[in-house]
Amino acid sequence: MYKACNPEHDLRIYVLMYRESNEEERYLCSLRREQLAFEQLIREQGTLLTSREYDTAREPPPKLKLSKSGRDGRSLDQPDSEENPRVVVDMREFNSELPTVLYKRGTDIVPATLEVGDYILSPHIAVERKSLDDLTQSLHSGRVFKQIDQMLRNYKTTILLVEANTKNDYRKINGGPFQVCF
Repeated sequence: MYKACNPEHDLRIYVLMYRESNEEERYLCSLRREQLAFEQLIREQGTLLTSREYDTAREPPPKLKLSKSGRDGRSLDQPDSEENPRVVVDMREFNSELPTVLYKRGTDIVPATLEVGDYILSPHIAVERKSLDDLTQSLHSGRVFKQIDQMLRNYKTTILLVEANTKNDYRKINGGPFQVCF
């Protein structure tokens, strides 16, 4: 890491230790742990849900025109902002396709671990995304109501986004007292 950040400096590391000492044992154990970690990383990369060879080309984002009204009621149009739209995305949501789609459409993605909501669109808007299976489980356990209640306490506008699989044209959700057909 040091060499990558400071290529102009030569770095040498000398390791001195006695044979059959505690230091040698700790050093060898750390080498084994590092080797096992790299092997595990290689195995996990082979089983990623999202292919590492996907197209990363981005479309230019749609420009939103902001308008404010003056004291006399006239519109004060601001010039188009050059900033891309920005969405804060919960780290656990990167297994779904939505963050990739947003990125390809020109939205800047900010990964974070969120306590409330899955996507934060603005300081006032939060989105909770549910797949159909997750929605069914959440309705049975009552978790979805707690999540929405927390979002309503923290955000002015809350959105429950139900993500349906387009392969299944018709699907009935048994959510206890909530029967839903998609």
